[in-house]
Amino acid sequence: ESPLSNTMSSFTHTPPSLDGNVFTADSLLQAYLKRHSHKLDCTSATQSPLQQPSIATTTKNFDYRQLENELRNLGHLAATTLPNLATIAEKYPPQHIAYDAWQNRVDEIETHPAWKELLRHAAESGIVGDGYHYRSTQYSRYARLVQFAKLYLFDAQCAVVTCPMAMTDGAAKLMETQEGLVSRFREVYEGLISKNPKIAITAGQHMTETRGGSDVSGATETVALHENNDDYKLYGFKWFTSAIDAQVAFTLARIAPKGSTVDDVLNMTQEQKKKIPLSLFFMYIREPETNKLNGITVYRLKNKLGTKALPTAELKLHGASATLVSPVGRGIACISPMLTVTRTWNAVCAVSKMRRIIHLVRDYSTKREAFGKKLGVLPAHVQTLARMSVEYEGCFHLVMDCAKRIGFTEVPDSSSEELRQNQELVRILTPLAKMYTGKVAVPLISEGLECIGGQGYMEDSGIPAILRDAQVLPVWEGTTNVQALDVLRVLKKHPQAIMTLMNRVQRLATKGHSLHQTPTCPTLDDMLKSIRETLLKSLKELSQYMEQMKQSRSSDFVEAGARGFAFSLSRVYILALMLEHAFENTEYERDLHAAHSFVRMHTPLVNVEQVDESRRKVDQILAMGEFRSKL
Repeated sequence: ESPLSNTMSSFTHTPPSLDGNVFTADSLLQAYLKRHSHKLDCTSATQSPLQQPSIATTTKNFDYRQLENELRNLGHLAATTLPNLATIAEKYPPQHIAYDAWQNRVDEIETHPAWKELLRHAAESGIVGDGYHYRSTQYSRYARLVQFAKLYLFDAQCAVVTCPMAMTDGAAKLMETQEGLVSRFREVYEGLISKNPKIAITAGQHMTETRGGSDVSGATETVALHENNDDYKLYGFKWFTSAIDAQVAFTLARIAPKGSTVDDVLNMTQEQKKKIPLSLFFMYIREPETNKLNGITVYRLKNKLGTKALPTAELKLHGASATLVSPVGRGIACISPMLTVTRTWNAVCAVSKMRRIIHLVRDYSTKREAFGKKLGVLPAHVQTLARMSVEYEGCFHLVMDCAKRIGFTEVPDSSSEELRQNQELVRILTPLAKMYTGKVAVPLISEGLECIGGQGYMEDSGIPAILRDAQVLPVWEGTTNVQALDVLRVLKKHPQAIMTLMNRVQRLATKGHSLHQTPTCPTLDDMLKSIRETLLKSLKELSQYMEQMKQSRSSDFVEAGARGFAFSLSRVYILALMLEHAFENTEYERDLHAAHSFVRMHTPLVNVEQVDESRRKVDQILAMGEFRSKL
């Protein structure tokens, strides 16, 4: 018995709970999947009064009841087993064993059995495999939507085992897009997409080097020395390699001039290397025959803010055997499909963590009392949680729309025009979804921790780990500014992609939906009118700003406005998607309120600061202060 037992208060906190299943508690996910499984019958008694018979159909896309059973099982796993395994894996992070007892260099990476169990559950749950195997099932073109719905349930508290799974999915996608690569490495491909833990493997991406950052084309110094045919030896230093416990990896390198020796490669200057375009290579982490590291020396594991259970390392490549898998000098272009997938994973994981903290706060709000009342009825708390919920819902719609359109490009219908539009939407939605959700997740989760209070700040509550792990989301696969600049590149190289997105917003804003006469309809009519007017006004403002960018001769003007433009475009599309969901969902009144609240929270939707030359000079002074003289 504690010596303080007689003096301490008998009051205890009842912790927030996941109630045994995160799927059955998630009404938004259920509603979203139901409306995509089939269109509502115009004669249904539960049909939304926002729908007109002209747009209603009884076509069934997939059997929701079958999917519901799968997701219910996964929802139970995600509420019980996964958080417990994640806690253990975080408590016992990976260890780097550089030498054995006899001073032999071994570079073993030891991970706890809990981490291995998480990998097993990830494979069995199909958070990678379903995106591929389900294409030939009833889900067909909705295979990606089903896969990412599972990821959304799985990720929130899983020690970020979803990081290696994201790169595994990206690797499988890359192999599909490179002609002949699947047949050449059939066993590898089947391992990447397998749901059988006995044969499933994971993949890494060895892209980031000592100079770091997202400027891969400028910072990569690894050089490939030709052996024969497509076989090369790689020499270089990889500064940040996630999931070093993977079995295979893709990496970028510059092919040395013909006739070069190892000494020539090791003595090449940075300027010499930069003149050589990058090519893409496939490599085994360990030699298949001996299980020894493939020309790799592990320098150390990274000590990170979050993702503690994830083994991330610094590596030296000294003659690592690799296979050229891209046309020479086309490495950057060839990794684009991989980035589309991994950035989408990043966005889904962001929304998953937002959903988890909101679930915990909602549950805690029914248990915790302050000032004589439950938190769930205190006006300030309710308003804070309502704003969090609306923000999360907007992010959910953005991410799931991107996810399903990836599937639509992989299993297109008979319309070439629809395929073209979906390809264009994926091109622009990927950076938008990654940027917006990653940036929103961190403050939203921090707000959730604050809603729970001091107990949420305690490590053994498990909540701080959600916040720490979320901080990687706006960083990994390109920071916020990098994604915003990528949006500008899409605008420049593929302007039709943004026009396709804006045309879709226009159609959703002007659909001829009307409301049945009910006592609440005057209010709903006003909200619907306000949302439509906001969307149409925002489209006009976006068009005007794009014209200004087109007319501007200053690249600084365009780049300075990149973030504001990308966030504005995201908000406009999110609002359109929320309106679409209200049109097609049975909870139309509640969903229309959510969309209208999004407008109130983000007015004006289009908010791009006009940064002229004088303003840029002021920003330079404010940004760098006393460090300006060192530039």
